[in-house]
Amino acid sequence: MKTIYRTIGVLLLFMGTLSINAQDNRTLDTKVADILMQLPTEDLEHSDRLMKEIIELGEPGILKFTNMLVPLGTGNDTKARYAIQSVAVYSGGKHSKIKNNVVENSLLKALESAADTEVKTFLMDRLIYVGTDASVPALSAYLSNSDLYKPALAALTAIGTTEASIAILEATKVGDPNKQAAFIDALAKLQFAPAEEILIGLLNSSSTLVQGKTLMALAEIASPTSYDVLEEWVKDSSYRLDESKSILAFIHYGNRLQEEGNIELSNEVANAILKNCKVDEQLHFRSAAIHLLSENKGEAFTKTLLKESKKGGKNYVGAVLDAAGSELSANEVSLWAKQYKKASTTNKPLIIRLLQERDEAVVMEKVVLKAVEDEDTDVRVAGIKALTYQDKDKAIPVLFKSLASAVAPVEYTAVEETLLRLCGSKDASVLAKQLPQLNAKGKEVLINVLAARNATEQFSTILSYIDSGDENVRNAVYNALPSVSSDGDFSTLITVLGKTEKSQNVQSVQKAVLNIVESNNGKFTEEIFAAYKKADDKSKLLPVLASLSSRPALKLVAECLSTGSDSEKIIALDALSNWKNNDALPYLFQTVQSTSDKELRKSAFDNYLA
Repeated sequence: MKTIYRTIGVLLLFMGTLSINAQDNRTLDTKVADILMQLPTEDLEHSDRLMKEIIELGEPGILKFTNMLVPLGTGNDTKARYAIQSVAVYSGGKHSKIKNNVVENSLLKALESAADTEVKTFLMDRLIYVGTDASVPALSAYLSNSDLYKPALAALTAIGTTEASIAILEATKVGDPNKQAAFIDALAKLQFAPAEEILIGLLNSSSTLVQGKTLMALAEIASPTSYDVLEEWVKDSSYRLDESKSILAFIHYGNRLQEEGNIELSNEVANAILKNCKVDEQLHFRSAAIHLLSENKGEAFTKTLLKESKKGGKNYVGAVLDAAGSELSANEVSLWAKQYKKASTTNKPLIIRLLQERDEAVVMEKVVLKAVEDEDTDVRVAGIKALTYQDKDKAIPVLFKSLASAVAPVEYTAVEETLLRLCGSKDASVLAKQLPQLNAKGKEVLINVLAARNATEQFSTILSYIDSGDENVRNAVYNALPSVSSDGDFSTLITVLGKTEKSQNVQSVQKAVLNIVESNNGKFTEEIFAAYKKADDKSKLLPVLASLSSRPALKLVAECLSTGSDSEKIIALDALSNWKNNDALPYLFQTVQSTSDKELRKSAFDNYLA
């Protein structure tokens, strides 16, 4: 009997344990489901709270999420992936606060149990955020896998420790050139100096891909002991670009040595390039060496730059001057100004641009003033543009002289652009005084500048050229009127409008009148009606009447619409379309209904809809 009771007690205890375990499992499942329901969150604070909850679930809870992963296209695991990605990123920034790196351990267990390549790739990609040396053995095992070596390599590179680097280095022993190239790239990114010996051995590979990657890796690692190897390879290529790209690796090696503070060896690299790169196809390599030496030696390298500026074409000289830099000392400025005199016409504009922003007197005296009088147009234009950066009081008289002597269209354009940069409205009188002394093209330039500066006080001066014998000057005057007219010029503009016939010029005068009318709230209403009554061609004032938008004005426009010529009717319709209220709509609609002229009906209809 006691045996029976004992057996029943054991069974009850066992059943109770099962019940408790079932309750624990349900609680974990419920917590996971609750978290998934809240993803994605709307704010970072909420997200961080959920990430803490996931981490508190421990490995069993995190594995609940990873167990939901399915290969892409076979089911919806979007929220699970979102949760895993988020907790990996969160954990990656909290390593010091998270005990035992529970996220990393969970991902490693999930990686081991996953069967699908895509799922494994997803898990390895998350190890980029949380991986440590603990992940290295598992990831290393995939470096030989053709389908998975890339994500494994990415994760190991992100881990970036000595142990991870050694694992990558060991993997370079495989025979597949594509894999080797990828591993070598990673070692270069990690700048793993202990890899130097093995990398040098890989240069014996029959693959030019592996050779090229290895040379660049040695350059990136920048060990001084790699110099002889890299120099030997670049010599074999005759300092030209071949399949190994050894010349590019050698240049990069010099730059990396500079970054590491090994200036002496960096200079040795650059000097070797200068010594061996002399033909045109090598000049871009030579320019790289020039830049390197200029940065390493500073002002002490200026004399070499001066010599180099005499070699090669425009592009190479441009690279040399770029290497000279913008932060020249006063002594360097003086040397380059002296060099300008000896430079070719092709190179003079380059030197001008190098020096133009400097305020040393020698720049103005020996470079800019010489340039604006040069026989070559491009040099003159460069000199004119350089005046932008010189003292305004000294530059403007020089610009006037250049404007008077200009022969090429580009010179006039350069003078106009430079004057616009230098001159403000206060300089209008100085500009206007030069007009009588200039030819037609020069006048056109100054009128354009005065208009751009709204030189209203020079209205009369500008208007005096409206009857110029040169059409371009006349057009410049008309184009300037809207910008240089003010209230006191209203009557004059009305008179000019009556005398103007060219359509484009009529529009310019109308715009000038409208600017005045619209800024004065009816001040000129009576003058407009009086002018309209006296006008021989009333159509010129119809747009002005539209700006009034009054009943009397509407009556006058409507009369023109009824009795005017076809061209006047078109202008009247345009005026009605610009009416500031709806009073004009009935007239437009009536024209659509009553006119038999197709063009007039179309214009009325379009304006009615506008």
